[in-house]
Amino acid sequence: MRLVDWLKLSLSVLSTAPLPVIVTQRSRWPLMLLLTITVIGEGCERGAHARGAQPKTPARAISEARREPLLSRASLASEVLSHGSVTARSADPQAQEAVARPKDEAFISSADVIPGDAMITRLATRAQGSKWSEAHTLRVGPIPDYAPVRAVYFHQQLAGLAPESALGLEVLLGGLYEVDDYDPGELEGDTIVEDTMLLWMRDYHPIYVREPTGALRAVHYLAHNPNRARYLLRGAPRVDELKHLPVIHENGNLIVAGQWVFVSERLLEDNQDGENEDHLVEGGYLPRGRSELLALLSAQLHVPLDHVIMLPNMPHEATGHVDLYLMALNDHQVTIPKIVIPIEHFSEHPLERQIAQDVKRFLDERAQLIARLGLEVIRLPQLPPLWLPALDEPEGNYDDVFYTPTNGLLCCSSSDHYPL
Repeated sequence: MRLVDWLKLSLSVLSTAPLPVIVTQRSRWPLMLLLTITVIGEGCERGAHARGAQPKTPARAISEARREPLLSRASLASEVLSHGSVTARSADPQAQEAVARPKDEAFISSADVIPGDAMITRLATRAQGSKWSEAHTLRVGPIPDYAPVRAVYFHQQLAGLAPESALGLEVLLGGLYEVDDYDPGELEGDTIVEDTMLLWMRDYHPIYVREPTGALRAVHYLAHNPNRARYLLRGAPRVDELKHLPVIHENGNLIVAGQWVFVSERLLEDNQDGENEDHLVEGGYLPRGRSELLALLSAQLHVPLDHVIMLPNMPHEATGHVDLYLMALNDHQVTIPKIVIPIEHFSEHPLERQIAQDVKRFLDERAQLIARLGLEVIRLPQLPPLWLPALDEPEGNYDDVFYTPTNGLLCCSSSDHYPL
């Protein structure tokens, strides 16, 4: 099967879910710009995936001989991906802890492979049975990313950063496209300047939760950036209650899939140290350990404690967000990328090969763990991460660069299905 045929089939499966999928890739600045958005839908407001300028890994120099053309490797990627899948060879030690949970052995085995035609048909049939309904809308708990939407908000900074992308998205989304100009600014010396970290709206948009009473609650959380911490979308549908979660959090690091909530250890890292910033102290911030953080999320989101799962950060990836490797499609199906290209054919550099091997092993282990929880894991092909010259640092410095199919947005536009 050719790569283009596989992609078409993949999208046909995803588009049979309650929402068609908007597919993007995370790339280097300024290519990391498509998802600076917020989503409104089904009587609630919620954030859609977004990502900003990320903390850099420690700068390291690599020989000039390493600068091989990316185009030739992309061509190799297309050729190798068209030859199918590779079975995972490593087992997840964390999955052993989940052995007592109910599980479907077919799910576990299918989590190792890129689906073929027969499996795609079966996946599509199950997705059809998971369509969003009024019962989902009124269900107690967090509103998932695959809930129907009726507006997609972009920060106005996107048009300045990438006007062609902003215009293209406006054309594709039509009446769903909205712009938010929220920016109190930040103090730089004696001058108020644009707060560029507000571009990534997903990461500071509230979590929306349906209460047992049927009320809709917006849960705000803390951020090192005070502008992010105080944000509430203007003109959004009314919520019945505002609630404050006194933990430092970025919403790209929370995925809801049916009865499960997934975060990464980035949440633990952000909340383990003392902080003295005024807005954090006033917001009730205290250092907290794993157990306390999970208990807080469980109580605020109305999810059983043993269904709030803290996963490891993906190795070598700077954000530490779970949405870099996990996307929920409906209550029963999630997608996790799979690196299928033989890494020895993709790179000759030892460091880049090691990074790719680490990430490949990590993704396969996460797929096994989540399949053991009873979720159906659909693997989509992903390029190995690349070790490329940094765009905004001195000559000789390099970054880990990830391209992933999961850092995207699921969007509903009436009966039309289209990918972005």
